[in-house]
Formats: sequence, C-alpha cells, structure tokens
Amino acid sequence: MRMRSSPSRYHPPIARDNPPFAALGLAAVLACTAPEPPAPACPPGSHPDPDRSHALRTALRRTAAGEALVAVADDPPICFGGASRGSLRPEGVIVLADSLAPGPAAARLAHMLLHLADDLHHFPIAGAPCAPQIASALAAEARAIVAEIEVWHALADADDPPYPFTRDILDAAPATRRDLVLTRLHAADPGDELAPLVRDYRDRCPGE
Repeated sequence: MRMRSSPSRYHPPIARDNPPFAALGLAAVLACTAPEPPAPACPPGSHPDPDRSHALRTALRRTAAGEALVAVADDPPICFGGASRGSLRPEGVIVLADSLAPGPAAARLAHMLLHLADDLHHFPIAGAPCAPQIASALAAEARAIVAEIEVWHALADADDPPYPFTRDILDAAPATRRDLVLTRLHAADPGDELAPLVRDYRDRCPGE
C-alpha cells in the first residue's frame, strides 16, 4: 500500500533566521575563501631579523614623521643584507643594509615605507606615459628623502648624514624642504650623489 507523503515535505517553509541555512552559508563562505598568500621571502643575500625589525619600527614611532609612516604604510617584510643602504623590491619587500646602525636604519626604513605608501615599487606602470610617471616618481623621492633626513636628525644626528646636503635641508624651513630636494633631483649635481637615482628612473621608463 502506497503511503501518501505530507505536502509539507515538498514545500518546506523557508525562514530567514533558519539556523541550519545560516550554518551552511557560513561553511560555504569559509570553504570558498582562498588562503592568504605567504609573505614574500627575503631575496638572496639577505635575511629576516624580526627582533631588529620590531626595534626599528618602535624607534620610528618615537619621531613625528616616522609615526605617521608606520600608521599609513602596510606592514611589509623587512630583510637585512644587500649592497645598498636600503631598497624596496617590486614585491614589496624592504631590504636594509646590515651595516647600518639603528638610527640610520630607522631613517632609511622611513624612506622605504614612504615609497611603499606611494606605490613606487610598481614603477613604471606599463602603457602609461613616462613623463608624468617620472615626474611623480621624483616628487615621491623628494618626500622620502626629506622623511629620511628628518628621522635621521631625530634619532641619529651623531652618525654620518645620509646625504651630502643633509644639513642644508635641515637648516631650511620644513615647508620648503621637499621643493629644495626636488630641485636638487632635477639638477642632478654629481656632488649631491642623486644623479644615479634619477638616471635609474629614466632608464626604467625611457619614453619620456
């Protein structure tokens, strides 16, 4: 004998706050969420040092310029090593020279964090005209150089200055410092040691 099914089995009520549906939806979201990619590794010739990185960030927070940068910029991987004083790699990894004392290293970190906040590690953008890109990059460099000088002055005034013109910038009114550095970047005076930096930007985006 065939049993007659209850119509309620074919037409179940759908409640918005039905716990089983909510649980299933949450499970689906968790199942479909891709895991975060691992942090980029340190490039060859460099190494991580979490304690040193933490100490540099802490030192930056003790300065006006550095505190703002730590708050605005992402928390990038920091590695130590390499031939230059410091650089920001295309994948967003900051590499600082092992030889830098804590104060100059914190100042250089400020420089690199500002580049990260300005997306300068993505220079050049393919398909975009080079002239405005280079102009924006040099303006960003001027801001970063001023930040490095100001943090150096706050934390490491007894150490060697980061640039030959450091004292000239510190003697100028704060509101004029960026424009003074930008003028030096455009002049590319060999005595300022900025010519290789400007040339690198022009070589990487040669269609100016």
